[in-house]
Amino acid sequence: MLKGEYKETYRNILLCLSSSNIPNDFISEVSEDVKDLLDTKRSLPNEREVIRYEIR
Repeated sequence: MLKGEYKETYRNILLCLSSSNIPNDFISEVSEDVKDLLDTKRSLPNEREVIRYEIR
């Protein structure tokens, strides 16, 4: 589930897509891909966590 800035970004992307002349089936496909991408990004460790891990 998307939260915070990722949820807002997803909504903004959907708004842009829905206001275009792109077919709905394509918008559905793209929106799922974007959601998966943002969810994956959210689950990745942030830069500080990576640096802390590398120092140990």
